[in-house]
Amino acid sequence: MENINKYIYSLILTAFIAVVVELISPAGDGGGVGKHVNMICGLCIAVALINPLKDGAQWLVELARDGIEGIVETSEMPSAEQYGDAFAEQIYTVSDSEIKRLLCEKFAISENDIEIHSTFNEEYRPMRITVLLSGQAVFKDPHKITDYLSGAFGCEAVVAIT
Repeated sequence: MENINKYIYSLILTAFIAVVVELISPAGDGGGVGKHVNMICGLCIAVALINPLKDGAQWLVELARDGIEGIVETSEMPSAEQYGDAFAEQIYTVSDSEIKRLLCEKFAISENDIEIHSTFNEEYRPMRITVLLSGQAVFKDPHKITDYLSGAFGCEAVVAIT
């Protein structure tokens, strides 16, 4: 946006200077200095109008000389391991919160009275789900919770009361 503002200001300034120069130049019958002043002012305005094309032409020359690698910046992409670690962390977070939500709905447990800790294998499948009950949730049947988790996720489930 700043470049556009500079371009517009340069056009206005060039036109203003051209008008002032034409006004102070001697008027004649069309054959003297006035004719040359008009031509020079017109050329100055034309140069100001096409000035931005200079950057485009320079970019094309660099492209022809250096190829696309010289123009386009390349950045180092994150590795698959970094994506994998971030993905795994997201899976663990979503899975624990989703398991917590399911247990709260199924067994009418307050979210403040339950904690979930899951371990996953390489394929991000749960291997073990540990449920910690506190507060009013200690009165829930831990065997029902264990059976529900084992059946739903097909993994080992442990319920502990804290």
